[in-house]
Parts: sequence; C-alpha cells; structure tokens
Amino acid sequence: TFEVSYPQTLFNSPFYPFYRNTYDKKDIDWYNMNGEKDVEYTSRIMNNSLGAGFVIGKNLGIELSLNHEISSLSSWQQELSGNYQNEITNTGSLILDFDSRDNALIERDGVLANIKLLESKYENQKYQSFIIDLDIYKTWGRNTFRINVLSRNIADEALFHNTLFKGEADKNIGYYPYFLNSNQLESLGLEWKYHYKSLYIRFFYNTISKLYQKHVDFTLEKPIDSYGLGLTLKSPFGPIDLVWGTAPKTLTSTKMHTLFYVNIGYKF
Repeated sequence: TFEVSYPQTLFNSPFYPFYRNTYDKKDIDWYNMNGEKDVEYTSRIMNNSLGAGFVIGKNLGIELSLNHEISSLSSWQQELSGNYQNEITNTGSLILDFDSRDNALIERDGVLANIKLLESKYENQKYQSFIIDLDIYKTWGRNTFRINVLSRNIADEALFHNTLFKGEADKNIGYYPYFLNSNQLESLGLEWKYHYKSLYIRFFYNTISKLYQKHVDFTLEKPIDSYGLGLTLKSPFGPIDLVWGTAPKTLTSTKMHTLFYVNIGYKF
C-alpha cells in the first residue's frame, strides 16, 4: 500500500484528502459441495483511489473515494469459467468506521463497526454492494460477551473475486479460510470470554442464516451452526490465541469436522 495524504482541519474536525495505491495478490481455495478443496485460484488486484477522509469526534471515521481497479484471476484448471485478465472496475465507495473499544487487543467494552457502501461499474453495468461487520462488547465482572453481526451483499454483476471471503477464526468458527465465499452471507456470532488472572477462556457460537453463491448457483436451505473453545494467554510477544472449532464439513449436510487455530503476536 502506498498513500499520500494532506491532513488538515475542516470545521474544527480532522480532514484529509488522499491518494492511495494498493496491490493485493493472494491464493484462494474453492471448496465443492462435498467440502473438498476443488480449485486453487490466484487473485491479483491493483487499485488506485482518490478521496477524502473525515474524523468526527473520538470514534467515527468516514472515507469517500473514487476507485479504479484492475483485476486478474487465474486457476490451475484453466478451462474453468471465471478466469479473467486485467479487467477494469470503477467504484465510488463510502466507508464508515466506528470504534469505541476500550482496548484493541483484549476488548472488554465498546463497539467496533465497519460499513462499506459501493456503487460500481463494469462493462457498462452498474450495480451496488454493501458489507456490514459489527462487534459489540460488554463486560460484567470476569465475564466479557461479544456479539458479532455480519452481512455481505455482493451484486451478481460483480466479478468473481469480489465474492471471496477469508473469514476470521474467532468469528466464522470451525470453517476453512475462504470456505464461505459467496455473493450473499448473513451470520450471527456470540462469544463468552471468562477472565482468570492472565488467562482468558473463550466459548464461541456462530450461526449462518443466509448464503448464496452465484458461481455454482447454490442457496443455503436452512441455517447452519458452529461451535468452539479458545484460550488466550498474555505474553511478552503479545496475546497467544489457541482456538478449537467444529463446524459442518459441507453446506449441504450435518457432518461435522474440527479445526485448530493458533495466533501469536500483536494485531496490526
């Protein structure tokens, strides 16, 4: 990421016009209806953004920008549909970030919200997408509770790489990275964290109420649930997270599988 900005004030509030260039290359796994890794994609995205950001109060940040994106997608099975090279998408975006958490590493109270509203144009087609990711934290005594609400609605006209969704171990508990790639996704997550000295014992529950994949014309028929346990330890290197999760192995059956996640160090 390369960014140039000029911070100043507008009506006594911070304001910054900016130019931002990002290059993102990542490998993505695609899973079939049997829960097996079916395709390995490589996504390359170059994005140039010109916009302005505003900081309102202590907690709210707003960015408005125009974005010119060049994207390429390839897979090891070249005959699959969805491969493309140097495709151009122009997007106007509104991004809102609200953060009132008391601590960014081990949260106890507050709200973290990210909302993205996108108006895009690709090959003379205009379409809208939106993403909402909300975390609410509340602590009583030694108990901290977190509610996570996630809603992703990616228009059918959007290029395939926009539907890729890696997920997070402590929110989309028990699923492989990119297992929940989709145009539409709605989920609710609950976490109970118990504080004991320098240890934090964690319990997770997640339910997915909606999932639609245009790529394979799949719609989730009924909600699916996943569960997990975790342990967080404080160390000189930052928090150490150990998370165990169990979730459906496929989107069409009740057969479960188990995954184990490890994260060491500070989050930047």
